[in-house]
Amino acid sequence: MNRIGAFRVQSAGRTAAGLVLAAVMLSGCGSASSGGSSAPESAHAVASAIASAGGGTADPLAGQDQGGAQPVSPAEFCALLAKEAPKVKGQSTIEAMTTVVSDIAGLYQSKNAMATMDGTAMDSLAKNCPEDATSVLKAAGVTAFSQL
Repeated sequence: MNRIGAFRVQSAGRTAAGLVLAAVMLSGCGSASSGGSSAPESAHAVASAIASAGGGTADPLAGQDQGGAQPVSPAEFCALLAKEAPKVKGQSTIEAMTTVVSDIAGLYQSKNAMATMDGTAMDSLAKNCPEDATSVLKAAGVTAFSQL
C-alpha cells in the first residue's frame, strides 16, 4: 500500500472513531419522553454514518436483539481494561477518552452488539476489575463509563 492509501485508511479509522465517540457522548443528551433520541437510535445513526463513509451495509446494527443477556462478559471487559490502562497512561485526557471509547466500541462491534452499548452496564462490569477501571477512567477524565 502506498503512503496515500495508508493515509486514507488511517483517516477513515479516525473518522469512524470520532463518530463513535460523538454517538456515545450524545446518547445521554435526550430521552424518548423528552423528545430526544435514545441510545440505540443514536448507535444506529452512527453505524449508518460509518457504513456510508467506509462502505458496508446501510445499517450494520439492523436486526440485532437489543434485549436479553449482556453481550460482553465481565472477564472480556476486564481483559480490555487491563490492556487499556497502560495504553492510555501518559495520553492527554481527550486522547485517552477517544482511545477508551474506540476500543470499547471495537469490543462491542466484535460481538455484533453495538446497539447494546450501555455505560451503566459497563460500570457494573467494571466492578470486577476496579483498579484497571479506575486507572482508565481517571486517564479519560471521568469517574464512570456512563459519563463517556
